[in-house]
Amino acid sequence: MAQIYREMRIRTRAQVTDELTSIRRKLSEMFIENRQRNARLYDLKKWEKVVLDIKRGAISKIDQLVTIAKESFERGGARVHVAPDARDALDYVLSVIDEDKVVAQSSTDLPAEIGLYESCERLGINVVHTSTEYRLVQIMPEIPLCYKTNTLAHIKKEEMVQVLSQRLDKTIPPDQEAISYAVQKDVLETLSNTRIGITGANAIAALEGAVYLCEGEMNQARVTLLPVHIVIAGIEKIIPTMLDAMSFIYLQSFYEGGFGARHIMALRGPSAGEGYTLGKSVRGIYGSNEMHVVLVDNGRTRMIREGFEQCLYCIRCWECLNYCPVHELLGPGSGFGFKTPAFGYKGYCGGRGVILTAFTQGMAKAVEAGLYLCTMCGNCLKHCPMEIDIPSMIRRLRAKVAEEG
Repeated sequence: MAQIYREMRIRTRAQVTDELTSIRRKLSEMFIENRQRNARLYDLKKWEKVVLDIKRGAISKIDQLVTIAKESFERGGARVHVAPDARDALDYVLSVIDEDKVVAQSSTDLPAEIGLYESCERLGINVVHTSTEYRLVQIMPEIPLCYKTNTLAHIKKEEMVQVLSQRLDKTIPPDQEAISYAVQKDVLETLSNTRIGITGANAIAALEGAVYLCEGEMNQARVTLLPVHIVIAGIEKIIPTMLDAMSFIYLQSFYEGGFGARHIMALRGPSAGEGYTLGKSVRGIYGSNEMHVVLVDNGRTRMIREGFEQCLYCIRCWECLNYCPVHELLGPGSGFGFKTPAFGYKGYCGGRGVILTAFTQGMAKAVEAGLYLCTMCGNCLKHCPMEIDIPSMIRRLRAKVAEEG
């Protein structure tokens, strides 16, 4: 552990730059202002308590909800795999991918958590991210990322088009629209020759067996229309009903980044036509013919048993990062899949990400992710809509490391 800590200190010192720190501060100020405006416009404070009660209740009976969700999805025609750990989840996803060599993906941290990117690289499988900014991150590998969202806010357009033009073998002007359309064309060409699409889930309704997805670009919608749709989600995303899920999505969509989701989808199984077939459905009319839902535990039930269940209440609004002095200095990491950690690991950012890493990847990785970087200032707790006490959980994890030597 001591060696891991020393290596982490050396790495993080090299990641601090005045330019990135300044940009992160400006982004945080923008997000905070937008969120405060939304809170006033839509009376979001009252929804914080509603959603917190929903999440507390769901986590307290998560085993029951996993069973209900599995049965509900299967009634809707989806195939469900409950994975106890990352290795089991990875094996199942690779079995579905089978011999395909190209896979399309939308934004989710679970592929990184279960080691999908490394395995696909070894097997010669090209995983293509379909969001504009993360596709650019793939094309510009191993650069420090500015923020979880707005990952490339610090990269000049001229630098971006130089790499992009070389990759796509065409001259692209340093214009935001030109860059976006060039990436769009690259992604659409991939989608036209791809059978398998992977998404995460913003929320899962157990009773009805529904996956909720929120987005702005509609890239996730295109991914879900591919013949085989794989959903990979942590079990903490499961909540009781679609009504509960809509309350969750309502709050999350206005708090994450402060802009609000432009598009919200609820998927209850593969696409099917039923209105003209006398009760017999025909799958894959315009969308997926297969839907696989992989529900990943990978340390989450252990978190609950050991009293760290608050970490699973998170709605991923990133408000904790907006007030975190360590994240402002270091950011989320470098490269696609956040290969090189900063304050967080594999896309699980900040203090909450460190806690999740301790249970999904092990204590050594939590130290590498910044277990001892947290200043314990308490800003995250003060501003968290789910009242997640990150400092106290960090303190307990540090005590565990000390006990284990």
